[in-house]
Amino acid sequence: MTMEKTVILFALIALSATISDNPALAYAPQVAFNRYDALTLDRTTPDDCPAGDPDPCNKAIPAIFFDCDACDQMYLRQSIQFVNHVRDKEAADVHVLITNLRTGSGGQAYTINYIGRGRFADLQQTLLYNTIQNDTSEEIRRGLSHQIMLGLMPYMARTPLGARIQIDFDDSEAIEAQPVDDPWNFWVFRINGNGYVSSEASRDIFQYSSSVSADRVTEEMSIQMQVYDNRDLRRFKDDGDTIESNSLRSGAWASFVRSLTDHWSLGVSGSASTSTFNNTDLGVSTGPALEYNIYPYDESTRREFTFAYRLSYIYQDYAEPTIFDKDVESLLRHSLEARLRLKETWGETNARILGSQYMHDPSKNRIEVSGNVSVRLTRGLSVRLSSGLEFIHDQLYLPKGDTNLEDLLLQRRQLATTYGFTSSVGLSYTFGSIYNNVVNTRL
Repeated sequence: MTMEKTVILFALIALSATISDNPALAYAPQVAFNRYDALTLDRTTPDDCPAGDPDPCNKAIPAIFFDCDACDQMYLRQSIQFVNHVRDKEAADVHVLITNLRTGSGGQAYTINYIGRGRFADLQQTLLYNTIQNDTSEEIRRGLSHQIMLGLMPYMARTPLGARIQIDFDDSEAIEAQPVDDPWNFWVFRINGNGYVSSEASRDIFQYSSSVSADRVTEEMSIQMQVYDNRDLRRFKDDGDTIESNSLRSGAWASFVRSLTDHWSLGVSGSASTSTFNNTDLGVSTGPALEYNIYPYDESTRREFTFAYRLSYIYQDYAEPTIFDKDVESLLRHSLEARLRLKETWGETNARILGSQYMHDPSKNRIEVSGNVSVRLTRGLSVRLSSGLEFIHDQLYLPKGDTNLEDLLLQRRQLATTYGFTSSVGLSYTFGSIYNNVVNTRL
């Protein structure tokens, strides 16, 4: 247990002792808090609650809205039983907004934001919880639930319930600062492999993918490397005839990013690949990049607004002559990209704008605009929008000649186009009871 947790625990003990001296708070239900076990709540009405009127006791229980896409909501309801769970933030006393990002070791860094509302409007705080790559889903959800409960204690201490909170400190292990001794020096290696087989009388599908990666992520520098291989073989049979489609996409890439300040980063990246879909026997790309984040990088779990400029040298060895009669060519391309990512109490949004062009011919360019937003319009009503638009004028790799019907239907090659568009919309409205802590998974 960290020193920060120790300080919080002793502070809560002091708060509980202060509250317990107040006789007006003697009717609060009993809560038991252990380091790893779930908190439990005795909801029986004590004798000194108004006879036949348990409502004052019930009103003391804080209403909590958990806003977390990556959480096991059912588990939170089962393990955190000393609060009322509500399904709308407008009905909540505390809005718990949880965001997460992947760490350099392959785990997750959770940021737990406690946003007080109504009687707790002046109480805001943030806690952190980190996992490692080898943590099981049970270990993650149990540890996250424990950390969430720690953060709820200051709110409980302001209610009559605080008088009955019992804190059991696990002192089975001595706590003292230890020097970091990492034999791997922050390096993390991963080996992945996936296979898929599907067979019917008229078709067979074989898919395979594998990768090997190495990452080293610190506050000062991020180093990431990967080698990958993806293959897709499909056979279609009709009256003794067999049509076969064989797709390959393999390569390697690496990036090195240096942290300059809280807002600036400088990096260099490179890649080499082969792709039957993009008519490429060998494609090599390398170059520097510079990024500016309007917000400090340590706020990236909640919000990011970045601008990145990239300059790339590109070498292309094509499988077939292109529509510009090129077998091999070397090119320079630059791009400017803006990204916005926000997760707030009203919802979340992601947006991206990218513009790129080849420097030998500015007319060979591409513009991409995409975004999605999920907004709670009012109590129980939310809307989700997603859209993407591309203006494409840089398909230098397209093979010369007509596309046959097999390539068209099996999507074995990239086809010529000047635009791309996608869009989706969703609406959700929930009404009825907002207070329900019951979990029932039968059938």
